[in-house]
Amino acid sequence: MIDISFINAHMSEQKNLEEFLSNNTIPANLVVANMGFSNYGNFVNQLLVFSCMLNAVEVFTVKNKDVNKVGELLAQVKMQKDVVYGTLLEAYGVVPIKSEGVTYYNKLPAVNGYMQVLANYVTQRYDAGFKRCISILKQGVENGME
Repeated sequence: MIDISFINAHMSEQKNLEEFLSNNTIPANLVVANMGFSNYGNFVNQLLVFSCMLNAVEVFTVKNKDVNKVGELLAQVKMQKDVVYGTLLEAYGVVPIKSEGVTYYNKLPAVNGYMQVLANYVTQRYDAGFKRCISILKQGVENGME
């Protein structure tokens, strides 16, 4: 059985990505054609996980303002960001090497064109979420949080 809330979240994430591409005058259909439909779908899925994790950290930060825990959670989001990058690399033909539960990439291509735009999108999303969390923590300190 397919969960309709997942489908809605996936479609929303895809719409956000397509708006970003449109704002950069890049037709989404060219990116899909360049990556392949399956790779594009996987990329959007990994973005969705990344987005959910980042949103959860922001909510946690507002509620708890625990600097150490927020740091740990942001490190986990950073790892998911790396998974998104890996998905992007694989979509562009880089073969992953998996050893003892770790995935790494031996030969990295030049990052340019659509790949660069998509990598920038992921970085911008992470940086914006990170900055929001830091801002929330700073407000907590200014308001007497230890």
